[in-house]
Amino acid sequence: MIAALVGPEALLLRRALDKLLAERVDPSAKDFNFDVFEGGSLDVQKVIQAVGTLPVFAVRRVILVKNAHELKKTDLDKLMPVLSEVPETTDLIFTAEKSDARTGFWQKVAKAGKLTEFKSLDPREAPRWVAEEAAAAGYKMDFQAAQWLASAIGTDLSALQSALQKLFLLKGEQKTISLGDVESCVSAVSWKSIFELTDAVGAKNLSRALQLFHRMEESGESPIGMLSILGRHFRILSKVKEGDAAGVPPFFLRDYQRQAGQFDPSRLQDKREKIFQADWALKSSPIDNNLLFERLLMDLCR
Repeated sequence: MIAALVGPEALLLRRALDKLLAERVDPSAKDFNFDVFEGGSLDVQKVIQAVGTLPVFAVRRVILVKNAHELKKTDLDKLMPVLSEVPETTDLIFTAEKSDARTGFWQKVAKAGKLTEFKSLDPREAPRWVAEEAAAAGYKMDFQAAQWLASAIGTDLSALQSALQKLFLLKGEQKTISLGDVESCVSAVSWKSIFELTDAVGAKNLSRALQLFHRMEESGESPIGMLSILGRHFRILSKVKEGDAAGVPPFFLRDYQRQAGQFDPSRLQDKREKIFQADWALKSSPIDNNLLFERLLMDLCR
């Protein structure tokens, strides 16, 4: 089987990947039959070798290539023939922020397997998604409360989910979430601090960035939640830099425009890549989350 999970919406992509791996990877033989490769540092020969290796003590072998959008053209050209040689006993899975349907590689992936896209949520759909997510967790959420949350945070589902998790902890066994609950909870997320943190990164002021991170962490913010908000923040800066203000909360637009002026497009893209890599590390690495976030800030301030 060949499968590709593609798109900018990390939360939905990650959920689909987790479900796929749960279905295809045998936990008892995972060490022998599950190979993970990174697109940015891919050794194509190792992937080819893994594809040609039969599963051990299991029915299937699963090969995951993450961040396939970082693959060089030479790597794509070398992988093209492999797509026709994947045996029935092997699953070859790609994840990517984006794919170019004009290239032969991605055309062949779509033809030989299944390519699923995870597009960013339309701002008009965000309140309904928030309410449905709350309902799935057993909470009834006022539409006005869902609308306020979506307006304050935007369409980044990871950031919305992080805010909902805080609400669920706040409410406990009380299963109704009102506008007042959302206002009191989400106001604890210091948007001012996110802008200050980005200013510190733009100025390459590591000590200031670390100070702000620790202040937010002490106020109860988790590194994963902060990273989701920071990732969304830099995505918005990229959009604003390109002149696209669609979906940007109007009360923050001037601040985004000011900060976007501090970065050139290549620097913004570089920082988004670092945040994306840190997101995977936070969710998969045994290293302490605070240490990973501090390392990210060091990279961003270089």
